[in-house]
Amino acid sequence: MHLISTNLIAGLILLSSVLFSQENDSQYVLIESQNIMVNTIIKDFGIIKQNDKNTFKFRLRNLNEEPLVIWHVTTSCGCTSPSWTEKPVEKGSDAIVKIKYDSSEIGEFNKSIYVYTKFADKPIKLTISGNVVKNKLDVEITKRSTNFSGQIPTNK
Repeated sequence: MHLISTNLIAGLILLSSVLFSQENDSQYVLIESQNIMVNTIIKDFGIIKQNDKNTFKFRLRNLNEEPLVIWHVTTSCGCTSPSWTEKPVEKGSDAIVKIKYDSSEIGEFNKSIYVYTKFADKPIKLTISGNVVKNKLDVEITKRSTNFSGQIPTNK
């Protein structure tokens, strides 16, 4: 019974990662306090393989008359390394905050990234999340074992 519950939960995580990880650059989120738009505030990597390279680029669009300057970027964990656009970014252009996640540890993760700009004392908080599995076979087993109809799956 425990295995069925575990597989059901893993399947729901997989399904939610597929539904919510789709990106659409036309749906930026406005950070009103800084007059900056971000392509997303939360990046869900979904289920990823242990030790795979995982990167994501947060795009910060400057809506201010003055150039956007990113002073510093910090993260909640050493497993998350940031790099960012260091030059001033003019109005209407994007600065990039690139995040690399070290997926060496198995399990769920939820990490915070704090972007400090010249436009506010408080940082912009961004988040990455996901679930690291040992190998792709774990993901395939989860996909096949998830069954919402209540019938026992058969291997064909």
